[in-house]
Amino acid sequence: MVTTKLNLSMTEPSVRQIYAKQGDTGRVLDIALDQTPEDGTLRILRPDGVEVTSEAVTGGEVESGGTFESLTEADVTELTVGIEPVQDLNGYDKPWVGGAGKNKLQVTASSGTSRGITATVNSDGSVTINGTATGIYNCTLNNTLTLDGNYILSGCPSGGAAGTYRVDCYWDGQGALIDSGSGVAISPNGNTITTRITVFQGVTMNNVKFYPMIRLATETDPTWQPYSNICPITGNDEVRVTRTGKNLFDVSLGQYKALNPTTGELGADNPIRFTSALTDLPDGTYTFSFGSNMFIIGIAFYDKSGNFKRYDAKNFSVTAQTFSVEREKIRLYCGSAQNHDDLVNGLSVGQLELGSTATSYEPYQGSTYTTSLGQTVYGGTLDMVTGVLTVTHGNIASYNGETLPSTWISDRDVYASGTTPTTGAQVVYELATPLTYTLTAQQIKTLLGTNNVWASSGDIVNITFTYGGLLSELPSEATSIVGKCYCDIEQNGVSSMPFTLNVKKNERES
Repeated sequence: MVTTKLNLSMTEPSVRQIYAKQGDTGRVLDIALDQTPEDGTLRILRPDGVEVTSEAVTGGEVESGGTFESLTEADVTELTVGIEPVQDLNGYDKPWVGGAGKNKLQVTASSGTSRGITATVNSDGSVTINGTATGIYNCTLNNTLTLDGNYILSGCPSGGAAGTYRVDCYWDGQGALIDSGSGVAISPNGNTITTRITVFQGVTMNNVKFYPMIRLATETDPTWQPYSNICPITGNDEVRVTRTGKNLFDVSLGQYKALNPTTGELGADNPIRFTSALTDLPDGTYTFSFGSNMFIIGIAFYDKSGNFKRYDAKNFSVTAQTFSVEREKIRLYCGSAQNHDDLVNGLSVGQLELGSTATSYEPYQGSTYTTSLGQTVYGGTLDMVTGVLTVTHGNIASYNGETLPSTWISDRDVYASGTTPTTGAQVVYELATPLTYTLTAQQIKTLLGTNNVWASSGDIVNITFTYGGLLSELPSEATSIVGKCYCDIEQNGVSSMPFTLNVKKNERES
C-alpha cells in the first residue's frame, strides 16, 4: 500500500495578496487589501479593481503578517482506491510458494525395502516402518528444501533415541540435528537441507509410524499436519479508507497486557505493560516517540494476514525508535518500571509518524470510511466519492479447463505465459471487459495540515482535496478579519491556508 501524504503547510499569506474563491462560482480572486491611513478604511479589491466589500475601521490599521484560523476539516473531491486480492502465504512475502501450510516438509521419498527395513510412504505424507535393520538404515524424506529463518523439525514417535531410531536433518557445514520425539530447533539460514529417517542396526520396527514435519519456530502447537502447498486467495467484500493526521498512534485501541516475543500473542493483564492494537501500516519508515518515565520494549511484526513474523527487541529504550515496514502489520510493546500512571502519562503523548525523525506531538485524529461492495471483488477500483466500482478480475473456485483471457494467479501454481492452472485450483484472472457498478458515495473529510490516507484493499490510485469558504465581513468594532481559502490540491501539493488578519487601533492622534 502507498501512503498519500499531503503537505498542506505554508508560510503566512501576504497581507497584500490573498487567494480565495468567491461563492460557488469557482472563480479564483487575487484579493488585495488596500488600507488608507487617512480614514482607516479597509477595502478588499478584485484584480480588476472592483471592490468586493468595504468596512470602515475608524482610526485603525492592518498589521503586517497575520495568524491562521484553525480549519478542522475539508472535503475530498476525488479518491480512487485499488482493490487487490489477498493471498494467505503463511509468513511468506511473495507470490505462490510451495509449502505454504503449517508443515513445510514435503515427503518426496518412495516406498521401498533396504537393509531389512520396509518404509511405506502413506498418502498423507506420514511414513510407516517395519522390519529389523541389518545395518544403519536411512530413508531420505527430502533433499531439495531451502529454508531461511527459525524452524522446528519433528516427527519421531515415542521410543526414539539417538542410537535406535530418529528423524534428523543436516546441510552443508552442519552436522545432524536430531529429533528423537520432542522436536529439535533448526536455523538453516538459506541452506538446502536433507531430512531423513534413521533406524540403527539390530533395531526391530513393528508398524512404527513417523509424522515428519518442519514448522516455523513461532508455531507453538506441535500437532502434526500434512504438507500442503495451498495458498488460499480471498477477495474484498468492503473497502476501508483510513485518514489520520500526522500521528498514527491510537492509544485507545491498545491493551495493558504483556506481549510474548516468541509467538507475538498477548499475555495476561499487566498494569505496567502496554501492547498497541495490531496496526496495518503502508510501506515506509516510521518513528515512534513517547513521554518520560516509560520505555519501549520491542516491536512485533505480522504479515498482512495477521501471522506473526518476527520480534525486534528495543531493550527497554527510553528514546524514540525508528523502524521500517514492508507489507506488514505491527504491535508496539511498551512499559514502565513500576508505576501504571507513568505508563499512562507517557503514552498520552505517544506519536507514531512517517519518517526517521521525531517531531512535535500532535493528538491522534483518525477516521475510517467504509463502503460495502455488495459482492466479493478480487480486483478493480472504487471511487469512494462517486461510488463508482470497476471490477477488473474474476474468481474461479475450482479450475476445470476454463478459457482465461489474460493473466491469472492460482492458489497452487506459478503463472507463466502460455500455461494453465492445475485442475481444481482456485484461480483469479483478469476479465476481458471490466464491469461497472454504482454504490453509495462517501463524503470524506481531511484535516488541516498533514494527512495520511490509505486503504485496506490496495493502493490509493488518485486523490484530490478542496478547501474553501467565503471571506467574512469585518464589523466596525471587530478586532480581526477571519476568512477561509479555497484551493484544489493534489498529492504532495501545497495549499493556501485559512487566515486571520489581526487589526489594531491606530494610536496616532487625529
